[in-house]
Amino acid sequence: MCVCRTNGKKLELAKLNSCINLPYIIDGDTIVTQSNTCALYLGRSLKIDEDANFIHNHCVLDQTMDLRNDLMMIVYPVGVINGAVKTKEEFPAAAASHLEGPAKTHFTKLEGFCKGPYTCGDKIQSGVSLCLSILSVCPSIFFIHAYEHTY
Repeated sequence: MCVCRTNGKKLELAKLNSCINLPYIIDGDTIVTQSNTCALYLGRSLKIDEDANFIHNHCVLDQTMDLRNDLMMIVYPVGVINGAVKTKEEFPAAAASHLEGPAKTHFTKLEGFCKGPYTCGDKIQSGVSLCLSILSVCPSIFFIHAYEHTY
């Protein structure tokens, strides 16, 4: 079971894995937590990750998390993290700045790191899977930014 919400079970799960956080995976007696660890666990369990690409794939995961962390600075509300956006009115400028700055830098790095159609060659591995999930958020930010500046 892969979970993205604890549904009030965090204290109970912390007794089984003190690092419990979102997301987490319960696989029999195994509880895996933290995004990169979950991705690597799934990659190995589903046999999509190849040992020969472990370091390269892990670097893709790390670069993707750098992108995610920069993205969170503009989408999480103040108080959750020390984000850059304090009001709704500040979001369009922050989104534009993110897309032209950090997002562009991270995507340039990831594109340059590709060893074929995917980052580790001709097969998708866990790093690409996590990157695609983050990438799915970026068009929404672009759309909101474009909409705000069109009307």
